[in-house]
Amino acid sequence: MVFFNCSDSNDKQTPFDITLILGKCQYVEYLDYDPPGPYLIDNGPIIELKANSTFVSPEVPNYPNGTFKVSSDSIITFTSRLNATTYTKKQKINLYSETEMILDNDLSAPGQIGCIEGCAESYAKVD
Repeated sequence: MVFFNCSDSNDKQTPFDITLILGKCQYVEYLDYDPPGPYLIDNGPIIELKANSTFVSPEVPNYPNGTFKVSSDSIITFTSRLNATTYTKKQKINLYSETEMILDNDLSAPGQIGCIEGCAESYAKVD
C-alpha cells in the first residue's frame, strides 16, 4: 500500500493524532527482516500509553514507565529513567488498523534497540 500527499504546501505538517495509539497494547510479534523471522510472542508485555504522554510497561526491564512524545512524522520517542540511567528509544509508528500497530526499531541509537538488518515490533490493542 502506497500513500501520496498532494498538498499545495509542504511547510505545514499535520500533528500526529496520538488518540489513535492511546490505551493498552500487547507485544504480539517480532518482525525480523533477516530470516527466519517473524516470531510470534506468547504472553508478550503490555504497554499502556496515556493521554498525558506517559507510559507504563512494568514487564519491560529498562522501560517500566516514563514519557513519550510523537512527532508530526509519526516518530515516537520513549524516555525512561531507571536508577541513574536514562533510556531513550525512537521508533516509527505504522498503524495498520484500529487494533494493530507496528513500531519500527531502525531509528534507535547504536547500541540500544536498533537493528542492523531491520526489525520491528507488532502490538495489538487489549482491553
